[in-house]
Amino acid sequence: MVERKEKKMDNKSVKPGLIGLGVGVAVGLAVGMLLAPKSGKENRAVVINQYNKAKDATVTKLKRTKKDDKKDDKKKAAKK
Repeated sequence: MVERKEKKMDNKSVKPGLIGLGVGVAVGLAVGMLLAPKSGKENRAVVINQYNKAKDATVTKLKRTKKDDKKDDKKKAAKK
């Protein structure tokens, strides 16, 4: 059987991607606000709503990832 090696991402490889993502979101948001046909009040409500949805989804995924990591650690410890 072929043994697969697991690659773990370290902070050095994740950090630039997160920074790029943040910059991209900020630029997209700024352009969207400038070109939007809605009033400022309506736009702010939409942005706040989308931000809250994204935050909730991110927190949920992070919690799930942490649980999966703990399960993997327990499996590896049991194999030793």
